[in-house]
Amino acid sequence: MLMKFFSMILHGLGQLLFGGSIIIFAWFVFFSESEYKYIYAIPAAFLFALAFCLYYFGDRISDKLFWRKKDQRSELNRNKYNK
Repeated sequence: MLMKFFSMILHGLGQLLFGGSIIIFAWFVFFSESEYKYIYAIPAAFLFALAFCLYYFGDRISDKLFWRKKDQRSELNRNKYNK
């Protein structure tokens, strides 16, 4: 039960950080007047990568937990992560 909530939290946190990092990165690169704007954009790029990883792992965990028996037998819908 805890893993179901954990996967949803990872998924949602990844989406939140993904959107925020895109906004921060675009602000520093395109709209900032600072001469160090590209240096400030580096943490935003790392935040973007972290967000993608959180989203990916949350998605994989939820695929493994919420895969239904009916879908396991279907030839059209195979999930390699469910064993």
